[in-house]
Parts: sequence; C-alpha cells; structure tokens
Amino acid sequence: AADELNIGHVSGVPPYVYVRKLPQVGSPDWPELMASPSERPDLILRQPPFPQSTFRGAIDRNGLMVTDVIQTWLDAMHHPARGAEQAALIYEKFLSPIVGS
Repeated sequence: AADELNIGHVSGVPPYVYVRKLPQVGSPDWPELMASPSERPDLILRQPPFPQSTFRGAIDRNGLMVTDVIQTWLDAMHHPARGAEQAALIYEKFLSPIVGS
C-alpha cells in the first residue's frame, strides 16, 4: 500500500495482502499457500484483526485496492523489517500536518 500511495520508503520486504478469511491451519488448502522453506515469499497473506476498519477504508489506486494512509501507518508501526522507520516517515510527512503535531 505504501508504494501505491507513493509514501513507500522501505524496500525489499514482501507486501501484505489482506484477505477476509484465511483457511484453517491443517485444511487441504493450507499447503498451497505456503512458500517452501528454500524460497522467499512474494507476498504475505494476512487476515486483519479488524476487517471492517481495514476493508472499509481501502482506496482504489490504479485498479488495486490498498489500505488508506492511516491503516498503512498502523501496519508499518508493527512490521519487523524497518517498520518503525517507515511509520515515522508516514507520520512526519502525511499525518502530522493533518493532526497538527
């Protein structure tokens, strides 16, 4: 989402793709979703803990539905690979002028 919103800073990490519901672990569909141990995944599927917030705020960018700036900031804050750095950049450049701090 950060790249599509032109607020991306961190590169080289697989993007999250939100889905409404992941299959149960151990179901027949589960092995098809996992990368093999020797390969790096192209993306990470996530089931959001608050789907209404995530999906209702989604916006269309070039035919691709992406999370809005606030959800992207929230997600970046908790990302283990330079997430805090990305979140700080989003806040400083885009959210701080709106909230006035």
